[in-house]
Amino acid sequence: MGGDIMAENYIVLEGKNLNSLIEDGLQKLNKSREEVDVEIIQEDIGLFAKKFKIKVSCKENHSDKAEDVNVDTILKNISDISTIKDSFEIKYLNDGVYLTIYDSLYRSEILAKRILNRIERKKIVNYDAQKVEQIISELNCELVKIAPPQEEHLIDAELIIDITDKNMKAYMTLLPPLGGKNISYDEAISIIKQQIIFGLVDEEVENIIYNRIYNKKILIAKGKQSVDGKDGYIEYHFNTNKSSKRVRTLEDGSVDFRNLNLIENTQRGDVLAEMTLPIKGEKGFNVIGEIVEPKEGKFATFNYGKNVVVSDDRMKLFADRDGQVTLEGEKVVVHEVFAVDGNVDNTTGNVDFKGMVKIKGNVRTGFRVKAEGDIEISGVVEAANIECYSNIILKRGMQGHNRGKLIAKGDIIARYLENAYLFSHGAIKSEAIMHSRIFSRDTIEVTGKKGLIVGGECKAKYEVHAKIIGSSMSTFTEIEVGVDPNIKAECNNMKSKISEIEEHIEKLDKSITLLNKLAQSNRLTVDKKEILIRCLNDRNVLFNNYNNLKLDLYHLESESESLSKGKVVVRDVIYPGVKIVIGNSVMFIKKEYKHCTFYKEDGEIKVGPYNL
Repeated sequence: MGGDIMAENYIVLEGKNLNSLIEDGLQKLNKSREEVDVEIIQEDIGLFAKKFKIKVSCKENHSDKAEDVNVDTILKNISDISTIKDSFEIKYLNDGVYLTIYDSLYRSEILAKRILNRIERKKIVNYDAQKVEQIISELNCELVKIAPPQEEHLIDAELIIDITDKNMKAYMTLLPPLGGKNISYDEAISIIKQQIIFGLVDEEVENIIYNRIYNKKILIAKGKQSVDGKDGYIEYHFNTNKSSKRVRTLEDGSVDFRNLNLIENTQRGDVLAEMTLPIKGEKGFNVIGEIVEPKEGKFATFNYGKNVVVSDDRMKLFADRDGQVTLEGEKVVVHEVFAVDGNVDNTTGNVDFKGMVKIKGNVRTGFRVKAEGDIEISGVVEAANIECYSNIILKRGMQGHNRGKLIAKGDIIARYLENAYLFSHGAIKSEAIMHSRIFSRDTIEVTGKKGLIVGGECKAKYEVHAKIIGSSMSTFTEIEVGVDPNIKAECNNMKSKISEIEEHIEKLDKSITLLNKLAQSNRLTVDKKEILIRCLNDRNVLFNNYNNLKLDLYHLESESESLSKGKVVVRDVIYPGVKIVIGNSVMFIKKEYKHCTFYKEDGEIKVGPYNL
């Protein structure tokens, strides 16, 4: 290669084999393939020989450490190999069909695919597949005979129509002519419209045909999606969100137990709910002209119970009685109120009512009041049992004598609670809690003038708020947040079931292993084969149950873990003698803290500033 030109950062080489030239240049520059750029300056192709002139240049070093461009990497990521310019040629000569490869810059698998596609389109018969594979693997730049003499087939340009996405999209690929003629726009449209009826974009077809965009799959038609209808719904004319009802605090700091606004009153003839009809959907069309039916909106249905009637046109619900309207699940119900003008005592007996109960007097020791609606008591509750599926409101309070109980599915609100037991699925709110056992699956709020919790235990799922906790006499008082007995019991039950399933699976695995060994030694009888099949089926069922239980346990433990984010908020002071539990962490108060918040962080209970 006497004609080589060598400089500091590049070299110019001439020769017949491109790959050898590149390797020679890398050696002389002492560089790897990734560290140079290769430029083909001149390429002379004769009938049986080639000649190349190339420039191999060192790449510049960039201070920003840009990634080197690698030819092989680029080609590896090219999804449409047809965009690469031809790097081979097939020639029809008198003594046969010849193949030549121009250079070795492209990966052999890409070249192989292109060459075989060309052979197929040109309908070359009796070609030597092994010879073709050898030429590609060796990157032979010489003309090599691959097939006997035959007439060249002149191939016209072709259209390939690909309809996808449930007939909602159509793509067109224009294959170039191989010695034949190009296709006209009118011819292309004629072919396309034999398959595509709707959504054709003429401009895309025109662009492909006139600009000769070959071997590229281009979207030329798109269907019209259907528009689903909207479901009908029911509009309620009363407050269905119980959590939006709040106790109002007066200017002097006391709680207004007279105007709690917890009851949704209604009168006979009031419209309780109205139905809105569904909206129809809009049809669509796919590219082959078929109708795409929409999902139609569903009709809503009224669900109502006692003391509620429906209009003749079935579009409205009316109250049939005066009383309290509630939404129980999805059922609209009007509860009539049961009123007790005096005390609940020997004159009334126990009260068990399906609706709301209002008691103007006291509830004496030993009596029981049970209701499905709210229970509102204006007087004092002694050592009695009060239970309801909604809210309990005591406008005065409870002196339970360590026997009285309040149990509610909703909130419990009382001015004071002394020597009592309470369990509420909602919040518990009071001005003073003394020597009582209090459990809430929500929060405990002790506010007002006193805002006092002293003695006993108060446990809440989320938070406890109070003005004063404990006493200067170091009265033992237990406050716990982040506790939910139901979740804890469920977790323990699931862990027990998981352990039981693991034992069963282990036994089945031993049986399956033993039976498989018998099968391998051809000693598995028909009876034992049936046992093996049954064991495998039982194991699959148990394994599915095991995975489901593990997932449920994970969710429950995650929920339980989130509870440990609960806090105890002290507006004024907390005294020594108080025990605080958050999740599984415990803290004993040994000195006074004022205006503070107790919370759990990094597995420990910490004290922060007062924060609502």
